[in-house]
Amino acid sequence: MNITELALREVGRILDEFERLTPDTRKSAAEDALEQVAANLRTALDAGLPPAGIAPCIIRMKELGLVEDWTTGVPPASVKQE
Repeated sequence: MNITELALREVGRILDEFERLTPDTRKSAAEDALEQVAANLRTALDAGLPPAGIAPCIIRMKELGLVEDWTTGVPPASVKQE
């Protein structure tokens, strides 16, 4: 297994763990999850993964509310202030 595959596998693991959290726990874990995912995606890109290769990860992050839908400008649900 190469470094790209390892990095993407780690991203999947992080997102799986985040998905299992309760909504309240997600709010406090969002920043840490984003930092870990970003580091692994950067590793994969630096190892030669084309930018399109991270699209499935970004889509899943959007579905989980970790990143903003830049087409609407709506903040991610996991980090909204109440």
